[in-house]
Amino acid sequence: MYDRGEGFGHPLYRLGGSFHHTIYSKKQKTPKVAFLTLLFIGLFYILIVEGTIMILGINNTIAFNDSFIEAIKIVELPVIERTDIFYLTFGLTSLFAGMIIVFTAIVEFTCRLIPKVKRNIIVIVIGIIFLILCLLALNINNMKEVFESFAPYLVLTSSILIPTLLFIIAKIKKPAIRQRAGGHYSQV
Repeated sequence: MYDRGEGFGHPLYRLGGSFHHTIYSKKQKTPKVAFLTLLFIGLFYILIVEGTIMILGINNTIAFNDSFIEAIKIVELPVIERTDIFYLTFGLTSLFAGMIIVFTAIVEFTCRLIPKVKRNIIVIVIGIIFLILCLLALNINNMKEVFESFAPYLVLTSSILIPTLLFIIAKIKKPAIRQRAGGHYSQV
């Protein structure tokens, strides 16, 4: 049933191709579907941000903490009077999409780091760790303050330290590979 992408696996395959890849790694179409899934999520975010800017304007979008909800409140349609439904829909969609992307990245990295362990075991262990971390996060009262205290370090690490480290590793690894292969390395 899962080989053709039908039944229960079909929505996961189409909407969560990256999650599907962690469980059914033998699919040939999965990288393409994962790419299209990430592209769809990116377009979804762009649609939300652009729609909010079109309704509120750039200055009001910056001024509000939840500008998307404010934009929905301004639009006068009887169908969308209850904005909590939209907030839950879009908020949970973005939360789950972000968690799936992080989960997939961690699983892929761990599978390459520990190749002898079966992929299913890695998925289960990381899933349990994610569940525990999510349950612990429920006890944090003001998550915004916690995030704001860690944000400068995350930005510094992701924008400066990691690219610098990767650049240094690439520069060191290239001559070492050439020397092992018996070739002569000369700097130009």
